[in-house]
Amino acid sequence: MDPEVQLRLPLDVPVEQDLLNQPVFPLIHAIKNDVEERIDASLSWDQLNAVDVNYSIFRPLVFKYAKLRNYAIVYACLVVRTHFIDSASQDLAFAPLKLTRADTCELLALKLLRRFTGNSDNPVDLFSVLTVGWDPLQGCPDSCMSDIREIAGEDIHHGDRISALEIAISSGAKRFIASPLVQTCITDIHNGRVVFSAPATRGSILADNYKQRHVQVYDVHNTPWLDHYRLRVPRYRGIMEFVDFGILLFLFVLCLHNKSFDSINWSEIIFIVFAFGFLLDELTAALEHGWDIYIQNMWN
Repeated sequence: MDPEVQLRLPLDVPVEQDLLNQPVFPLIHAIKNDVEERIDASLSWDQLNAVDVNYSIFRPLVFKYAKLRNYAIVYACLVVRTHFIDSASQDLAFAPLKLTRADTCELLALKLLRRFTGNSDNPVDLFSVLTVGWDPLQGCPDSCMSDIREIAGEDIHHGDRISALEIAISSGAKRFIASPLVQTCITDIHNGRVVFSAPATRGSILADNYKQRHVQVYDVHNTPWLDHYRLRVPRYRGIMEFVDFGILLFLFVLCLHNKSFDSINWSEIIFIVFAFGFLLDELTAALEHGWDIYIQNMWN
């Protein structure tokens, strides 16, 4: 094994083979059917949090799915939530009911996350539930796969892997994201205590998706002195982007000070090279995350 990989083995995270054997496709359909059977009226978020609703609807579901010890349970709840939100926009007559079911899935994901990680002394369980990428077709029977291929019109063997945290952000599950457990995970990822990197699914110029890495808790004692993986830490990337912009601005002012109409000088050459690198970095970010997210970030 590569010594660099040995230094980066995850701490007490289930092995990849165990994660690949956990069913996801049947779990998604089971949650969808349970929510549709139990929620047949439009309720507000406060009404869903009422004591009677909690004991009659949520507690049986939490006990049922917590026994499975399936790391994909929170992901499955958020996938079903996305399904109900999409169907609500297409069926306006039953939109309030479907939005209530979507809120039910979000609240169920919160309760299962607390149940799944609250009884564990290992903090990596929380990070694994939120950051491990899942294939929605994982565990799909062959009969269903043939139907999916007919509908899609192509040979599909697996879907795109995405984590529960990513699908919560993309679907706008604000209450789920604002919960203390999820905020703890996001803060640790931002500060670099937890090393997590999603595989590039868009047009990355230099994608390293062949390096499959689990979520891991950063240990300064077991990592190299010059650790290039620390460049993925959002906090450090923000500092580096600020420094890069400061250097670019300094070179621009220096070019204005040393401008010459006769020939190009050394400051202009350095500025051109640095500006090209800055432009390449911004273009890579736009292609990887999408132009919508890039424009929103630029607006902020």
